[in-house]
Amino acid sequence: MRKEQDIKYKQELVSVVLPTYNRACLLSKAIEGVMKQEYENWELIIVDDASVDNTEEVVRKYRDGRIFYYHLDKNRGANYCRNFGVKKASGRYIAFLDSDNVWEKNKLSLQVRKLYGSEDKVAFTFCRQRVCGNGKECLVPESGFVNEDIGDTLYKGNVIDTNTVLIKRECFEAVGGFDEQIPRLQDWELFFRVINVYGYKTLYISECLNYNEIQNDSITKDGRKYVNAIFYFLYKYWDKFDKKGMIGYHVLNTFHIPGVDARDIFKVLSLDQKGIYEKISEDVTKNIEEIVTQRDERRKMYRLLYNWKLKSDKENENLFLNFLGRNATVAIYGLGQWGELLYQELKKLPVKMVYGIDRSEKHFHALPVKRPDAPLDKVDFIIVTVFKEFDSIKKEIEKSYMGEIISIEAIIDRA
Repeated sequence: MRKEQDIKYKQELVSVVLPTYNRACLLSKAIEGVMKQEYENWELIIVDDASVDNTEEVVRKYRDGRIFYYHLDKNRGANYCRNFGVKKASGRYIAFLDSDNVWEKNKLSLQVRKLYGSEDKVAFTFCRQRVCGNGKECLVPESGFVNEDIGDTLYKGNVIDTNTVLIKRECFEAVGGFDEQIPRLQDWELFFRVINVYGYKTLYISECLNYNEIQNDSITKDGRKYVNAIFYFLYKYWDKFDKKGMIGYHVLNTFHIPGVDARDIFKVLSLDQKGIYEKISEDVTKNIEEIVTQRDERRKMYRLLYNWKLKSDKENENLFLNFLGRNATVAIYGLGQWGELLYQELKKLPVKMVYGIDRSEKHFHALPVKRPDAPLDKVDFIIVTVFKEFDSIKKEIEKSYMGEIISIEAIIDRA
């Protein structure tokens, strides 16, 4: 029976869709990675997004009847190319490959076997990958990933790269394919939709079957497109992210993106001009006080970010040094996103960060981390980055600490 099943699953055609644009120098590795697959029942559909280099010449040198080449008359973007490729595909299963990625030879064989015979509610399977860029290499997802938590994981960030996926064509078409309007994060948005909107399941393979080398001209390095994409993403699924309490998390994350000016973020954000709070109006009648409080806290948070991050580096340097003084010693209370923002600001200045304080975090850059109820060493300032609980935090710290305790809010509002 097992042998018979192995024979049947090998009869399934896999359509590999490869969008490319001016990547002739990389394309051969990607194509040859497909040709070396142990699983031989595949077709490779290369969609050239109006390249002006010698992409077609590179493709034409491969004399394999399973390779099909389409050249678009104008540049449409990778999402359009992927959807176009699926329309041209003949396979029951669809895999996606970018020109700067290379598969291990057993990728398709393992994934087809995993997906074959799975229940109808399983849409796709995905694997781990090695990501290399800026001289660093990492594994995604990390070793602690748990497949059952994938729906919740996708609210916080993406662990599923397009190149690691094998998806049932019927499921891909049922959810509408790639959103051609989103400028980045297309894989995250698609698989979030598949799982958290349409309720499909996924099967995870823990083996590392893809190698992804980030190029200098890669769209993943375009910070402004990330900002546009994440807010497009949030607005599209606002109710879902809002119920999970993840809106503020992602708004704060945008301030960590290299090459992004805070003005770009606030321009895209424009929360109060988009009628966002009306989207939770159903809950107002149930719990008006809580909603109003949450709204005011959000506005307060964004106002502080606005006052802080729209200043020049020199203005911020003067702001913090006028408050703290040169060569001050500092401890940071609260090592979440606001703690990270503060850390990045202080490391530019002639002050010394001595330790961090947090109830749950155990590591924070190279600083030692203490619990709030532990004996706290003397520093000139403890800066608290937790807003709502500042008064209670201050009382708790004062039991074992005699120095000055201030909030990040007090520093910013002093300007």
